Amino acid sequence: MSMSLWSFWQNEAELNTGQVKLTRKGFSFGVPNGSPKRPKEQLVPNGLRKIITPHVIERFALSRYKACGQGINFANIEKEFSCNKRTAQRVIKRCCNNWYDHKGRHTPVLFRSLNRTRPQMYYPTAVKADVTEALKRHKVLIEPTGVVSSLYPSSLELNPFSSYRHSLSIALEYNRANTFLEVLLLIPYQPPFIHNLHLGVDINCDEYNDLTSKQESRNRSKDHSERIGKVKGPPNIHYSMYPNGKIMTNVKCSENPFKLETDRDVSNLFSFLGQVRDRMVLWLNDVRETVTPHIMEWRLLQCDFNRDVEITESAQLTLPDIQFWHMDRVFRSYVKSLHDRAVCRNEEFLNLNQLLPEAMDNILHPFKSLERKIDILLNKSNLLG
Repeated sequence: MSMSLWSFWQNEAELNTGQVKLTRKGFSFGVPNGSPKRPKEQLVPNGLRKIITPHVIERFALSRYKACGQGINFANIEKEFSCNKRTAQRVIKRCCNNWYDHKGRHTPVLFRSLNRTRPQMYYPTAVKADVTEALKRHKVLIEPTGVVSSLYPSSLELNPFSSYRHSLSIALEYNRANTFLEVLLLIPYQPPFIHNLHLGVDINCDEYNDLTSKQESRNRSKDHSERIGKVKGPPNIHYSMYPNGKIMTNVKCSENPFKLETDRDVSNLFSFLGQVRDRMVLWLNDVRETVTPHIMEWRLLQCDFNRDVEITESAQLTLPDIQFWHMDRVFRSYVKSLHDRAVCRNEEFLNLNQLLPEAMDNILHPFKSLERKIDILLNKSNLLG
């Protein structure tokens, strides 16, 4: 009896159309001839629970958001992973909270947007700031019911102190002003950064004719682009050479600015600029490096000096964008999306046109030249006295 039962399990008796097979390990689902093969992760043995990890859900949500700009709901999980509604809802609930595995505690991989839908849509936390920015751009409410805001005045042009203004409007504006004031108070305690660097260097104009790059019709420049570092998307380094031998280099690093808090940060910046010079050497085919000047001979023409303050999701929707001029200096304050988080970027546009070491010294010590002039005046007054 036992031998016949053992042979029964060994021979894998096929049932019905051949799509279901009975083996020693239980029921498994096969694929009929002529039908497309399904991925292995979707072939679940009958009676065995399939574990859908948060990492798998995060990859699925990211691919869907990049493809169509939408989130996921329980119906998408049901269709993608062939599970029931209850399992899909439990998976979403787990992904929206802190979860644990053999590596320890992990942060949520999904979040619910401020825009309520039915069924509720969930988005990957890795692009939370981008989702909120898209909501801010497409879902701006102007004069919602019961609220009259001074930022979006109505056709009646109500007086700010008029009794017709709703108390909720005053409360919203007070919270907005209070949040902006908190950001301003935190600026001095944030580390300094630098981004959007424009560098210039002069070489022999005969090298212009030797370049094989295509010439632009607008300004006769020959352009070249490179990707340095862990950069996703378009290249972050752009070279433009002109007939007079001038090469303009633009370093785009708005999402990953260079920190300038310590000497090590400054060394990392110069190390990166050394890579920029190395790519220029390859572009110019300067094997002996006799044409390309040393990095210390480059000139820093323009840059943006910034301090970032991390803000919440509600502050990202309410904080204004500000730009003003004062004595030939430009200051900006705006909300910047860094994919997984949002910051209020407070920056100053610097027009330097100085050698790179001298320009960096003026950026890190802006009052050094003024202090030197004061010391000279004090010495002269002591000599006269």
